[in-house]
Amino acid sequence: MLRRVVDAHRASTQRSELERRFKELLQTAADIPSPFFNALVDGETGTHEVDAYWSTQRLAVQVDGFEFHRTRRDRERDAASDADLELAGHRVIRLTWDDATVHDERTLRRVRLALGWG
Repeated sequence: MLRRVVDAHRASTQRSELERRFKELLQTAADIPSPFFNALVDGETGTHEVDAYWSTQRLAVQVDGFEFHRTRRDRERDAASDADLELAGHRVIRLTWDDATVHDERTLRRVRLALGWG
């Protein structure tokens, strides 16, 4: 199956306050390269939009703000998307508001480890 990342938005405008905060957090870490934002990534059975994606490391980060991830249906959709991406060989980590705003150093360490730079 063809694997692709379609995105022209490395410097795009984020769609939520949480996405903007996560992007700003990444910019504080000189050793973490800028990911593709709002990237379309092929899973095993479909294409999924992810909030941030490092193609070389096949790492997707999804930020889960309350606005778009509040219902059971939302969480089930997220879990199905993660499973499909993981079956295709991508790693997926999910971050919350507190991860991007309160526990920033822990979150940067988590991203570094997921990228293989721990």
